[in-house]
Amino acid sequence: MITDEWLSGFIDGEGSIGIAGHGGSLQPRFRINQRDDDGDLVRAIREYIGLGTLHGKYDRKNINAKPQLAYCLVGSDCNALTAILDRAPLRSKKRFEYPHWKKAVEIYSNNLCNRWSGDLVARGAMLQPLKDKIEASRLYIGAR
Repeated sequence: MITDEWLSGFIDGEGSIGIAGHGGSLQPRFRINQRDDDGDLVRAIREYIGLGTLHGKYDRKNINAKPQLAYCLVGSDCNALTAILDRAPLRSKKRFEYPHWKKAVEIYSNNLCNRWSGDLVARGAMLQPLKDKIEASRLYIGAR
């Protein structure tokens, strides 16, 4: 059974939060990739959160690659995850990224309806500094 605390721990180890470009626009994103033999788990996480998309992935060029199932949340849908992570905080180094990512989710959700509407330049100007902070927090600086 999935709980907020279990999901937070799983995200600490296997999830990815960030801000990525798509179609000339920046947007907050969350992703989990697992081999497809753990597909039931990925589908259960999607069902627990209640939003997002599932995508199959397979790199045929890499002989060691195995089919994967990816779960993605993009843009305003990330609000569902921030509610969970506010109740059950991250504990790994992702906890340093989370405040910047959450702020990006809030800005994205409160200022624009979707990734195609509004002033993309203005949105980029608001989200780029947060993207830079997330990336800076990923640099290894030794034990904290």
